[in-house]
Amino acid sequence: MTRHEQAPQDTPRLILERIIHDPRPLSPVVLADYNWRYTWFQPDATIHPLVWVNTHIQQGADVNLPRIIALLGASASGKDTILSKLKEKLTIIQIQTTTTRSPRRGQDEFERTYNFVSEQQFNSMAELGQFIETVRLGNNYSGTTRGAIVEALSKTGLIVWRGEENGLRQLWSNLDRKIPRAVVFIMPNMPMESLRKRIIDTRGKKDSEWRITQALREVYYEGYKADYIVLNPPQRNGPIDATEAMYKLFTYLGATPK
Repeated sequence: MTRHEQAPQDTPRLILERIIHDPRPLSPVVLADYNWRYTWFQPDATIHPLVWVNTHIQQGADVNLPRIIALLGASASGKDTILSKLKEKLTIIQIQTTTTRSPRRGQDEFERTYNFVSEQQFNSMAELGQFIETVRLGNNYSGTTRGAIVEALSKTGLIVWRGEENGLRQLWSNLDRKIPRAVVFIMPNMPMESLRKRIIDTRGKKDSEWRITQALREVYYEGYKADYIVLNPPQRNGPIDATEAMYKLFTYLGATPK
């Protein structure tokens, strides 16, 4: 059943169930069968074959290069891995995230961009108005402090904020509208069932249920709102290809190579 044949009685729940059982790798073309807004996206080989541009947004977009990029993506889509590799090649400033979750073992290179605090400390910071955005992720809380934004803006280079859609809405509404911005969504180019298994393998069964539900909703409801989608293939060299695509996209958007 294509987007043109979608039954009137289809509910969001039924649509999400169909995505789960769809054997095709996730992409704007596949998701357009469930959400017509993905028809806005076209691949742009002049940047990289894995980069898709939202023509609906870009047609009326500000021509200025972004000062800040919001990096979104489903759980286990490879955001941290790709961003870590990009920072080795490009002069980019990543905004620090404050979180109540525990540090993950064996991921020291990713965890340096987090400020780990207790839930009590987080709540105290929130009461003092220190956050520009906060979200709850499972049993934990994460947020961006106003101080982290001010520090990033004081530096020279392309700024990257990594988060999710609810936090992004708060960030954009509180950020000076004069600051040019763009949104990049990393999409795992694999069937949803394969992504589900990857989430379980990387996060464990205890912490996976809400992440799988969130990942499904993110690819259906949130990806089409981005300015750019970058596909991350599942093959062994997939993260390398996705990192190269992100490198090309970020330099296109004004990032400076080291």
